[in-house]
Amino acid sequence: MSYKLGQIPSCNATQSEIADFIEYQCLKSEENVYSSVSGKSAMGISYDEDNKDEDEFSEVYEALAVIDDRYAFSGGHYPFIADVNSVRVRDDIDSKVKDVYTFLLLATRENMSSGKNAEDIDGTVLFEKLCASVLRNYFGKSCRSFVFGTGSDDNVSFACKVQKMLDMLGEGKLMYRMPDNDTNHHKDGTLDVVVFIPFADSRKGQFIAFGQCKTGTNWRSSVSQLNPKVFCESFCNPVPGFTPIAVFMVTEAFAENWEYLLRSTNGLLFDRSRIMQYLPSEIEDSLLEQIRKWNAAVMCKYSND
Repeated sequence: MSYKLGQIPSCNATQSEIADFIEYQCLKSEENVYSSVSGKSAMGISYDEDNKDEDEFSEVYEALAVIDDRYAFSGGHYPFIADVNSVRVRDDIDSKVKDVYTFLLLATRENMSSGKNAEDIDGTVLFEKLCASVLRNYFGKSCRSFVFGTGSDDNVSFACKVQKMLDMLGEGKLMYRMPDNDTNHHKDGTLDVVVFIPFADSRKGQFIAFGQCKTGTNWRSSVSQLNPKVFCESFCNPVPGFTPIAVFMVTEAFAENWEYLLRSTNGLLFDRSRIMQYLPSEIEDSLLEQIRKWNAAVMCKYSND
């Protein structure tokens, strides 16, 4: 079972899990510092000053190396710095970067089935909105994006959502179609975020991407759920001339099984570090404020653990 808030990483924990544990403990500390010795002790690793066998502590040392990698992989948009003795929050870090990274960390290690709501704010909704903003930054200034899934503000049916999306895309006169023998009980069809780059000539054939967004750690079996070609063939009439590419975005930072998971998505894969790399310089004030409130509520929930 993956490490969750309020727990200690198991003896079978991955280096990514241990790194998350160290980051979280650093954020909890009043000094925003967490020592290697504390990490070893918390995970039940005995520490003897007179017998410093690095092999005994390799899990923690390797996790510190993961933290170094995260700084590089996020393009410097990373709030921690590590040495051989400790991890601390960087003094020079932008508060926005710290807040968003904290949100992604907490949204990974919280139980997002029972604990996604904090301060009456749904963390999965925040993540979809953040992903829409990140993808606009990744694909460039001409890119447009909007939330299609749970985080959309429209309390409308799936059919209305699809039709609104088709109207916004402007790929000709496309209409929603209900597949044969369909129960019409779709929530979002596994589609969370839509991205497109329109041309000034308003003609068909623009770039389109469909994104799926997952918090928590139980997402690996879902990486192949979103199939833009099947979605368009199932719900669009006629089928758009350009098949959207798939984008899969997760709050987790990981290195294990990257190649396998990338092949499974059949598209782009964004983990926490890639999301941070393309974090926009400006984030909507209301979104950032909700992220901060959600973070504070989740941190308070586990403050005595």
